[in-house]
Amino acid sequence: MLAHLILGLLRNGDARHGYDLGSAYNARSGRHLSSGNIYRELARLDGEGLVRKAVRPPDADPRRVPYEITDRGREEFDRWLAAPASAAYEFEIWLLFLDRLKPELRVRLVARHQEQLRYKAKWLVEAREEAAGDQPTGTYNALCVSLSLQLKRFVADIEFIEDLTADPEKGLGTTCRVPPVTMSKGVREARPLISKHAH
Repeated sequence: MLAHLILGLLRNGDARHGYDLGSAYNARSGRHLSSGNIYRELARLDGEGLVRKAVRPPDADPRRVPYEITDRGREEFDRWLAAPASAAYEFEIWLLFLDRLKPELRVRLVARHQEQLRYKAKWLVEAREEAAGDQPTGTYNALCVSLSLQLKRFVADIEFIEDLTADPEKGLGTTCRVPPVTMSKGVREARPLISKHAH
């Protein structure tokens, strides 16, 4: 995941240091990633020939080493971007770079991912029913609980993609039209209790 994120952030050819990459990730995702993790991954990618150290500007902070993507790194990123993401966390990173694909390819790949999610959700439903059938009365069934959690996440991802692709005439992801998230009553009521006991 981190490898393709970094390659994607370097893909336009500009050299960047770890802190700058972290800021760019935050700007695209609203999430934080430590510079230490980024520099460790940059060192690994450098060893594999996917990135290389770039020339540091004379007035730059000597602690911040800039990196740039190599031709091999561009090929690896482009190959990954044109393939459907297999895992949920990978799909989340993949969505950050969806604007780099032609609109028709975006739609096709997102639809393929949605189909994979539906297939996995169907499998989870069947596996959960089997696990529930084997459960003795009055006992905790860890497998059933785990499968239920996984299924809930798959269903949420499927619904998210349905919202994302709901208006094909406007284009996939061209507007932020995904409905706002609503919290259940239990979550809303728990928030003051959490802050109250945190002090």
